[in-house]
Amino acid sequence: MALDIFILLALVGLNGFFALSEMAVVSSRSARLQALADGDRRANGAKVAAQLREKPERFLSTVQIGITMIGVLSGAFGAATVSEPLGQMLSGIEWIGSYGQPVALGLVVVVVTILTLVIGELVPKRIALGNPEYIASGIARPMLGLSKVFSPLVDFLSILSDLALRVLGISAEPVSQVTEEEIRQLVVEGAEAGAIEDVERDIVHRVFRLGDKMAYDIMTPRRQVPWLDLDAPLEVNAEIIREAQSMRYVVGQGPTRVPVGVVRAEDVLAALPTDLEFDIFASMSAPLYVPESAKALQVLGTMQSENKFMALVVDEFGEVQGAITMAEIFRAMVGDVTGDGSAPRMNVINRKDGSFLVEGGAAVDELKEVLGLQSLPGEDSEDFNTLAGAMLHFFGRLPTEGDEFVWDGYRFEIVDVDGTRIDKVMIAPLRNIPIAGLRSPASKAS
Repeated sequence: MALDIFILLALVGLNGFFALSEMAVVSSRSARLQALADGDRRANGAKVAAQLREKPERFLSTVQIGITMIGVLSGAFGAATVSEPLGQMLSGIEWIGSYGQPVALGLVVVVVTILTLVIGELVPKRIALGNPEYIASGIARPMLGLSKVFSPLVDFLSILSDLALRVLGISAEPVSQVTEEEIRQLVVEGAEAGAIEDVERDIVHRVFRLGDKMAYDIMTPRRQVPWLDLDAPLEVNAEIIREAQSMRYVVGQGPTRVPVGVVRAEDVLAALPTDLEFDIFASMSAPLYVPESAKALQVLGTMQSENKFMALVVDEFGEVQGAITMAEIFRAMVGDVTGDGSAPRMNVINRKDGSFLVEGGAAVDELKEVLGLQSLPGEDSEDFNTLAGAMLHFFGRLPTEGDEFVWDGYRFEIVDVDGTRIDKVMIAPLRNIPIAGLRSPASKAS
């Protein structure tokens, strides 16, 4: 009986090996396996594990065959060998008597089930989750050998599985193994574990967000772009450069400012002390035009291939709507950087009372990030990219100073309107602020 128990425990242990192998390979990360394959002493095993990870169908079929066979053998062997002598022992107990055999069979089933669950499943899987890549590298070659041994049976079962899927109308095509959301979550987990710096996490999130934006979303609107006049005296243009403090300027001609080129500030300022007859036109480069519907990363690629640091954004009618510089794209990826002396794209002043004084041109995405908002009024149905656009949508007209409303725990108040342009908006959290009389989205005027 001792040998029978030993064989039964060996079967449970073998079941645990299959469970360990399955969890280790499935939980392994391809990038980590590749890193092990490039230099670790388990390089060969890591390469095999990576192959199993990329094409797991045959491996998983082998594991399932092994676990199923061991389960059947454990039950049959336990019932045939262990339960009979155990039943004879129990029959000697007076209050059990003739029920010794069925009681013994029940005990064997319970014990084998518990051992299989704990030693054959739960413990191995928890061990595998602790260091899946390292364990997968160790078991990969034995499992590959078993896959070859069970190959005919695996092929047969694969045919049956494919047939069953067709009958059920379920596609067996694998979905994308890596999604953007998975990478985002991985970066968040890395930051929480301390493996990734918070700054690195923010940059990764910004790059993904930039990939979803159009040129129109990140451009500087035309009215805010610094322009030089081709027909104006050099001193006038130099004064514009001193005041705007940008690195590149669009050169326009005529009352409608038809763009004729782009000039660097340093070219103009360098010539100012010595050459009052300096020809701006001679130092200009041809402007690069991009459609407002172009993806931001596509614009970046175009600027790199054309060796340009500024692009003019045009609409479907060919009208210039704004400009994008490398600094704008860089700022969208890493946050507010103003090393070129230009003003920040999104000017938010955090006041001592907890409120925010925000420019109307503040980008919606970045504003939501600062405030922790999921959306702004009308964002799902309207196409706007700035806070001013959200205000115009909410009020349905050009608001006046003092107009206000409540949205998602914040009070939005128009504090400065410059002509037809919403210049400043005060945004304050509602805590400790009386909200009687404030307009809410439900009471929006038609």
